[in-house]
Amino acid sequence: MRKGDVILLDLDNPPGGSGREQSGARPVAVISLGSDDPHNPMITVVPCTGQIDKQRYPHTMVVQPSSQNGLTAESVLMAFQVVSYDKRRMVKIIGKLEQEHMEKLEQLLKNLMQI
Repeated sequence: MRKGDVILLDLDNPPGGSGREQSGARPVAVISLGSDDPHNPMITVVPCTGQIDKQRYPHTMVVQPSSQNGLTAESVLMAFQVVSYDKRRMVKIIGKLEQEHMEKLEQLLKNLMQI
């Protein structure tokens, strides 16, 4: 898997079943470089949600489904929930973000981190 891939990731429920973290099997966008390095067991990702009202939060973007990205419904990428997971949580690669979406996501991350 590589930066820009959209993968299905199996995320455990948050401890105690509470909190605002994303959980369950869901699509995520890979944002880490070197994700295909066999010596690096982790990937850094931005979770997606089908709850379109989440676009009201800062550092989010809406992505329409396409044959390239593999999403099956309009989705919100939530850059403010960037997180790293063990690669063994990957269920499968479902697609790749279009270049314009990847560029917009990178800009959201820069703005979020003020870099």
